[in-house]
Amino acid sequence: MSRPSPLDRDEILARLDRWLEVEFTFIHTAELADALAALGADEQHFLLDWTRRAAATSTNLAFEFAQRALGMLGEVEPEVIAAWCLHAMDSYDRSGLAAAMGVIRDLEGFLVLGHQRANAALFEDSVGVLGHFVQGLDGRRLKIERDEVPWTDGEVIYLPEAMAHFDNREDNFQLYKAHVAQLWAQTRCGTLNENLAERFAAYPDPERAQAVFHRLEAIRLDAFIARELPGLARTMRRLGEALGDAPLPAAWQPAAEALQARDATLGDSLAWLARLYEGPLPAPLCYQGRLRPAEAWAARLERLQR
Repeated sequence: MSRPSPLDRDEILARLDRWLEVEFTFIHTAELADALAALGADEQHFLLDWTRRAAATSTNLAFEFAQRALGMLGEVEPEVIAAWCLHAMDSYDRSGLAAAMGVIRDLEGFLVLGHQRANAALFEDSVGVLGHFVQGLDGRRLKIERDEVPWTDGEVIYLPEAMAHFDNREDNFQLYKAHVAQLWAQTRCGTLNENLAERFAAYPDPERAQAVFHRLEAIRLDAFIARELPGLARTMRRLGEALGDAPLPAAWQPAAEALQARDATLGDSLAWLARLYEGPLPAPLCYQGRLRPAEAWAARLERLQR
């Protein structure tokens, strides 16, 4: 494989400006571009790649990461920098920007957990087994590909390149498997059979509507998995307990009982969304992944036209 070519300052600045959306965020990238231009080609491409990945989660997080990662080069292994970035992105997904910034600003605290992060399950090592697993579930081979976060369009299951939440590879692999099961259940239980983006747009805050719906739908899908794969469901509960998944608020208990019924449908999750939209919003499950309703609906329409 050929080595990457070094980038000049203007090329670096153009990439940073695009990824960090400086036209809207007003992030000042000139000094960062100067510093990156002084690095070797391998270091440039490594830091730029992870800055791009982080920017898909939050532009502010990505900028903070890039600035701080510059000082880490040569001090810690690249794998540690990558795991640090992944951990910050996961913290953003679970707890928001403040928590993610806390991870980025506490390198020493993260390095204390270095042993844990060194035991990540990697996509390239896991995808073969996961592919056979999902084929055994469905009788057809849903493709599994890399992306920044776990999600599915009904045809491809997308997974991040590493799981690094536990201090051992086996539990990290089981977390990969839990994500696959939850996303596979979306394809089996009709989660993606409606134009969800259109449904959420009817609410004052579509992002909140999506978050409420997704947590409700995860209840229904978990119940389906428990009926079909009770052993895996027990593992998923254990993973959730270990990672601090919070119990549902009292206001959600009637919804949970209804959605755990064998005959519960997508329509029931949407109906409960209307009832619980303005109430408390529990945090997502550790294996819940993301919904990308516009992409999933577009993929469904394309499949129907084949």
